[in-house]
Amino acid sequence: MPLKKALLIASLFGPIVALQSQAQAQIQSSSNYGSDVNDFEEHNPPMLDPTQKTPLDFQPTAETDAEKAQAEADAKADAELLYKPEPGTKAKKSKGELVLAPIPNYNPSQGWGLALMGQKIFATSKDVKPSMAVGAVFGTQKKSYGAMAGYIGRMNEDRWRLNIFGGAAKINSDFYGTGKDAGTRDQYVLMEQDVGFASAQVLPRWAEGFFLGVTLGYNKMTTSFDLDQLPVEVPNRTITDENWLPGFKGQYDSRNNSFYPTEGIYTNFQGQFFDKNFGGDHTFQRYKVSYNQYFTVFSQDVIAVRAATEANVGDVPFYNMAVFGQGQDMRGYKAGQYRDNILWATQAEYRHRFAKHWGYVLFGGVGDVIGKISEFTLTDLLWAGGAGIRYRLGRENPVDFRVDIAYGDDLVGYFSVNQAF
Repeated sequence: MPLKKALLIASLFGPIVALQSQAQAQIQSSSNYGSDVNDFEEHNPPMLDPTQKTPLDFQPTAETDAEKAQAEADAKADAELLYKPEPGTKAKKSKGELVLAPIPNYNPSQGWGLALMGQKIFATSKDVKPSMAVGAVFGTQKKSYGAMAGYIGRMNEDRWRLNIFGGAAKINSDFYGTGKDAGTRDQYVLMEQDVGFASAQVLPRWAEGFFLGVTLGYNKMTTSFDLDQLPVEVPNRTITDENWLPGFKGQYDSRNNSFYPTEGIYTNFQGQFFDKNFGGDHTFQRYKVSYNQYFTVFSQDVIAVRAATEANVGDVPFYNMAVFGQGQDMRGYKAGQYRDNILWATQAEYRHRFAKHWGYVLFGGVGDVIGKISEFTLTDLLWAGGAGIRYRLGRENPVDFRVDIAYGDDLVGYFSVNQAF
């Protein structure tokens, strides 16, 4: 395989893997993540400016002002050479690409998994994020499987964003019950969930980096239990629920790079409205807020911080509750062991690159699940911490393979692509 094609595939691992994790998260808590493409968008590579120094490669620290100036000049020259168009192409237009790739992964709730991903990137002006069509099929050691497809549209030079997703899957997971005490008992039954889902978002840009618009989701899910695995108390053997989900979403993004940001802010806020008048069996609202910020320290190291919360208000069924340890929040806990109406989590990560392709991270965080605001406390929280190794795959987009070891309730490992957040 030519080196250029190999690096292209490597640079696309991040957005592709995010698609699979979004699908799995969707089923594990009904429409909790299925109508939200934040995970995917967070790994959508930006069109980098070749005249600016970028965080793509390990750069030795300059010892003098002259060496520093020379290092910056060299980095600029390398970037200009890297982004120089091929003979016969137009400098102001990027080419579309079609990529297929198999992606292995591991997480404590599903074990090992394998996904076959496809992605079509459409041609665009070089300074505008491209539109993409994506698709995926996946299976896991837990005998979960599914397929989904979507379109991430960047229209009118990214003044409008149109996101459309749909798919179907079956996810097998462990159900511990609801509330923090149920997770602490560490007793569970097998829960099987079959779901079909679709979502659409229309987000106009109101200011530089700020988007706000409307969303609409659809979800039909059947949940069943293996009742032979008592003593965990379960509601009914089989539950079917169907919902149309109107809502809103806002997003602000000032990161200098989507794969490996060294500065900037990425924040999302979202509301979804479940109602019996829209076909569901329950009436409640879901509100989600997340805030990520990135700081450069010691010339080339990065400190990344994240705070996130989810609140479900009203008649909330157990399969729509907030799930701790799912998605980006947080490593060290098995997704689904702790679930309740409200979740909050904060974490920080120190990222250091000690060679051109190699780096390590140290991370820690704390959070909790509660039934209502009045139960909030800063005692008996869920703590976690760990470390990981990163190996950089490509140069055009700083995509890393990552292996993390985290300790929360137990010592668990993660194998994936891209940063945790």
